[in-house]
Amino acid sequence: MGGAEPVHSVAESLGCTLTYMNSGDVFGYYENVVICVWAERASPESVQALAEVSAAVAARHRWLSSLHVVTNMAALPAAAERREMERLVKDYEKRVVCIPLLIEGGGFWASAMRSLYTSMHFVRASTYKTQVFTDCHALAQWFQPVHFRASGGAFSAEKICEVVSELVALSEGRR
Repeated sequence: MGGAEPVHSVAESLGCTLTYMNSGDVFGYYENVVICVWAERASPESVQALAEVSAAVAARHRWLSSLHVVTNMAALPAAAERREMERLVKDYEKRVVCIPLLIEGGGFWASAMRSLYTSMHFVRASTYKTQVFTDCHALAQWFQPVHFRASGGAFSAEKICEVVSELVALSEGRR
C-alpha cells in the first residue's frame, strides 16, 4: 500500500496516520512529524512513499521534522535512492526542524549506517538539527524540545516513543 491515506487502525488509535506498509517498511506521520521505519533497503517505491508522506505533512504544517528508524540490518540505499533522499531533504530543508535517526542493532552494519547518514546530512551545511541514536528514549528526550522550540505543539517525549514503538511493532509483524 502506498500514498498518503491511512492504512492501519492501531496506529490511528495513537493519533498516527499510517501511509505506507511494504516488506517491513512502515511510514506515517504524527502531527507535523514524518516517521519512517526502514526494515528493507530503500527502493524507488519506498523513496516515493517518503516523498508522498513528506508532501502530505508539508501541505498541512509550516514546520516539520522527519524521524527515521533503521532496523533489521536494512541494507544501505543504492546510489539512486540516496540521491533522491538527498533531493527530498534539499526540497524541504528550509521547513525542516530536525531529522533524528534511530539505528537499531550494532556492529559493522550499524557503523556503516551511521557513516552513510553522516555523509548525507552532516557534511553539507544545513539549517536543521540532526543526531543519531541507538535508543528511542534518548532520541525522544532530544527530539521533543528541539522540535517544539521551533514548531510549537505539545506532545511529550513519551508519546513520541509510544508512536515509534508502535510503528516498529507493525514493521516486525507484531500487530
